Amino acid sequence: MPRLIDHARREDELAEAVWRVIRREGASGVSVRTVAAEAGLSTGSLRHSFPSRIDLVAHATALVARRIAERIRARRTDPDARRRAVRILAEHLPLDDARRAEAEVTAALLAEAASHPRLREVRAAAHAAARETCLE
Repeated sequence: MPRLIDHARREDELAEAVWRVIRREGASGVSVRTVAAEAGLSTGSLRHSFPSRIDLVAHATALVARRIAERIRARRTDPDARRRAVRILAEHLPLDDARRAEAEVTAALLAEAASHPRLREVRAAAHAAARETCLE
């Protein structure tokens, strides 16, 4: 019987592999080959989800934004506006390894977005979503 694959989970795992490569080698180290090796997959398996390097990087960028937004939503329950604002801002600071990884990845991908239209669009959408999440 064939194995069932949770494609959304696989895509997020591949995005996390992109993050690890960026943290180790910088954004220039990200390729289909390096990410496939990092994830323990063949390049063919990776290309099934992400046909190009830009597709991989775009998803990795979107995943950072999504994870931050999820944490912000969880922090908005405090009735005190000042504490709530501090908690929301803290989600953007590299205060632990997960947020440090996100900050490093975001910085690398922001630099790359300057030279690629699709990544600029992804970053703009992520910024708009973050703004809306904070204002909700």
